[in-house]
Amino acid sequence: IIGHDLRNPFNAIVGYSSLLAEQVREQDYDGIGEYAEVIEQSAQRALALLHNLLEWSRSQTGRLAYAPADIPVRKLLDDGVALAQDAASQKHIALRCDAPADGVLHGDEAMLATVLRNLLSNAVKFTRSGGHVTVSAREDEHGWTVSVRDDGVGISPEDQARLFRLDESHSTTGTNQEQGTGLGLILCKEFV
Repeated sequence: IIGHDLRNPFNAIVGYSSLLAEQVREQDYDGIGEYAEVIEQSAQRALALLHNLLEWSRSQTGRLAYAPADIPVRKLLDDGVALAQDAASQKHIALRCDAPADGVLHGDEAMLATVLRNLLSNAVKFTRSGGHVTVSAREDEHGWTVSVRDDGVGISPEDQARLFRLDESHSTTGTNQEQGTGLGLILCKEFV
């Protein structure tokens, strides 16, 4: 599954890089901006997959140490929103953070940041242009609840049954044809 999911973005990078290089050699600059965008998007997908794969493999082999500490909630959420902002802006999606300025939660910051990054990425991926994504945090007597909400397309019941499975590749194309691997949600479940 991982090999297949890595081949797609790298095939696009290699193919469009070759086209780009050929057009530059011929001094034909028509369309090279589009090629560069495809290369960038493919590289971002490959990098995100490799990051998730590394984190997941480290968790499976016991090399990812759980290191809980006190974390400023607002900073954690603001950092996650900042990472998702470029993709959201490209789709004209409003990102909003709703968390107390002085809240502190206890957990592993790297793991929580990875979970938040993946959930925000999915929310943006499956929200149509002009939509909204809100990340929020609330504390009650049971602890903290952090949520990512969007007004996107949702997940069909059939696809919900296939989530969190390593034995089959399941990824749904986003509202702007964004590609994924399904590994991000598996990683979120492992870390939670």
